[in-house]
Amino acid sequence: MNDKTRFFEELSLNAHCAMKVQFYDGWILRANEGHTKRANSVSPLYDSALGTDTKIRSCEEFYKKAGLPCIFKLTDDDTELDEMLKERGYDIVDPTDVMALDISKRICAGSNDGYISFDKPEKEWLDAYCAYENSIDKQELIKKMFSLVTVDTIYAAVKKDGKIVSCASAAIERGHALIQNVVTDPSARRMGYGEMVCSFLMNEAAQKGAHTAYLQVVQSNTAAVKLYEKLGYKKIYTYHYMIKK
Repeated sequence: MNDKTRFFEELSLNAHCAMKVQFYDGWILRANEGHTKRANSVSPLYDSALGTDTKIRSCEEFYKKAGLPCIFKLTDDDTELDEMLKERGYDIVDPTDVMALDISKRICAGSNDGYISFDKPEKEWLDAYCAYENSIDKQELIKKMFSLVTVDTIYAAVKKDGKIVSCASAAIERGHALIQNVVTDPSARRMGYGEMVCSFLMNEAAQKGAHTAYLQVVQSNTAAVKLYEKLGYKKIYTYHYMIKK
């Protein structure tokens, strides 16, 4: 894995935490009761000393004991492991682009009426996020996940008629802000609220010293891809998951 890709992968691991983490010969195994593939997969970030076959079997056993499918999160650089997993019956799932944007010259202009932001996820924000993500039943788990993040965070939202209609968050580390958890009330989609909350969040991140914003978007989510391209984001690399058939 090249240094730039590894850098962004490290940042994203710190921004989206899992309840259980195990370090294994350069690989990072994360388990989070099955909520999100990012927090329930193997990230092979560093050089290894052990044989790859042995390590794959050990990972499969780790997730079997956790009652979860064994998932590998691979980047463009992991071609050899990718082929080995295909031979073992794994399939590619959810190719995802990592995109970045220079926000060092952003200026927060105009009124912030209709916007709110917090350093931690207040109940109002969390309730809206879980409702729009259809994850009300996992709200306590999500709250715990957010509490594990130790880098600077911003939780932002756009309100209409006193109600949150779109929300998002950012995790800031080493001048880079991961824009994530972008969701909008289904009844208010395609009205520009997603763009509004992302723009507001990037302004807030720039005020906190971030010079680069980056995000992860599944390639099949064409509406989100178009939104981020409109905001000026450019692809820097791709990752995907490998899951056994």
